[in-house]
Amino acid sequence: MGWALKCALLIAALSLCVSGCGAGGKVYPTTMEHMHEVLTHVDDLPPIFGSNVPDLAMDTTDPNHVSWIVSLRGSEIMRYVADLEPAGDHATRMTLHLVGSTDDIQARMKQHPEIRNLYLVAMREEIDAEFEERPFDISRTYGAMMAATAANIGTISNQMDRAAEADRKRDEDNIRKAYANE
Repeated sequence: MGWALKCALLIAALSLCVSGCGAGGKVYPTTMEHMHEVLTHVDDLPPIFGSNVPDLAMDTTDPNHVSWIVSLRGSEIMRYVADLEPAGDHATRMTLHLVGSTDDIQARMKQHPEIRNLYLVAMREEIDAEFEERPFDISRTYGAMMAATAANIGTISNQMDRAAEADRKRDEDNIRKAYANE
């Protein structure tokens, strides 16, 4: 096994361990009311969706929860849900969940926990950036991003090969058409 693959697997394992540690949520030094208000201002998705950015709607009606509803071409695909609960004097625990809108999407999230983890890490950073009044820091997602890439490198490679083959065929067709028209 090559050195790069060993590093990628180690990073993936560490990233999954870190993501499991956060299952109990994160405690913020603020009231539930203020934390809910902060969450209502997180009205952008994290910049991890590439060029196919989905639509976003929010449900902020419940003071104990905030939901971000992610849709693509008019259909909900998933939602982030932040649950809020008191965590002592002037502290709030926020637990972030990611829920697929269908059984199929839920199953894919279970099959690819590293991608699910990337989505959660990125949204937590979006929330932390708003809470700390600073810009989103993409470098805080690098561990999860590398784990997702390492776990899906075969799929990524196949997609790139298919795209290259489609480009080659299109170029050949264009050359044939050009010669046929002369």
